[in-house]
Amino acid sequence: MATTVPSFDLTTSLRWDPSLLTTSPDPSSTFYLPSLHRDRLLSAARHFSWPAAVELLEEPHGPDFFLSHLKCSVVKWVEGQRRAVNAQAGDGTTQTVDENAEAVDIRILLSSHGTLTHSISTTPPIPIPNLYPALLPPPPPNASTTPKWTLILDTTPTPPSSYTQFKTTARAVYDAARTRANLCHPNASPSTPEVLLFDAGGNVTEGSISTLYFFRAGGWVTPAGGQQGTTRRWALEHALCMVGVVRMESLQHGETVWVSNGVRGFGVGVVCLHGGGSVIGSSCGLATL
Repeated sequence: MATTVPSFDLTTSLRWDPSLLTTSPDPSSTFYLPSLHRDRLLSAARHFSWPAAVELLEEPHGPDFFLSHLKCSVVKWVEGQRRAVNAQAGDGTTQTVDENAEAVDIRILLSSHGTLTHSISTTPPIPIPNLYPALLPPPPPNASTTPKWTLILDTTPTPPSSYTQFKTTARAVYDAARTRANLCHPNASPSTPEVLLFDAGGNVTEGSISTLYFFRAGGWVTPAGGQQGTTRRWALEHALCMVGVVRMESLQHGETVWVSNGVRGFGVGVVCLHGGGSVIGSSCGLATL
C-alpha cells in the first residue's frame, strides 16, 4: 500500500539582520534565535512522526546543517540582489549591493521526506532592544512608544489541534480568523493589525501570527494554549513572563500588551474590542499612547 504524503509542510520564519553581528547577545550570529527555530521544527517533526525530517535536524549534525542552510540562503539572496541591480543599471558598470543595508525574513519549509526549502523577503528595521529586551516594561508604555500592533478580538472560537500547537502550512483556521477580522497582509503597515484567538472555553490563546503577553496580577502572562513560538520560549527562559490563563472577559478596550514573533521581535500592541479591522486608529487607543 502506498504511503500517503502529508498535504502540509512544517514552517518557521526568522530574521536575518546584519546589525545583530555587533549588537546582539550572540555576536557570532546575524540570525535571530536560530537554534530555537531548529528546535521548533524538530519538535514538530517528532510530533507528526516524520523520521526523515527528524534525522535531518537532530543531533549531532542537525544544528550545523540548519545554520549552514540559513547562511547559504542569505548568500544566494544577496547575490541575486546584486545581479538585479547590475541588470537594472544596464550601462556595463558593476554596481554593488550593501549586504548591511537591510534585514530579511527567511521563511523555512520542512517537508515530511526531510527537505528544507526557503523564501526570502525584506523586512523593516527593528531596534536591537526589541529583539532581545532585558525586560518588558509594565503599562502604560513610555510616552515615546508607538504601538506596532492593533489586536482585534475574533468572533468565533478556534479549536485546539496539532496545527495550532505546531506551525505548519495548514493554516486554514488562522486564515479564517484573519478574514473574520478583515485584516490586511501582515507587512502592510507599520502598525500591524492582528486578531486575538480564543478557544471554546473563553480562554485567549494567541494571535494569528504572534505570541501575546498580558499584564495580570503584577506581571506579564502569556496565554496557555496556542503555538510554542520561538520568542515565547525565549521570553519564558529569560523570566520575562509566565504561562497563565487569560480570560476573554478580562480584556479591556485600549489596554496595552506586548506582542512578539520570530521576525519582528517584541513590540507594543493595543487591544481593540470595538469592531473589526476597519477601526484601526484612534478608536482603538492608538492616538493616546
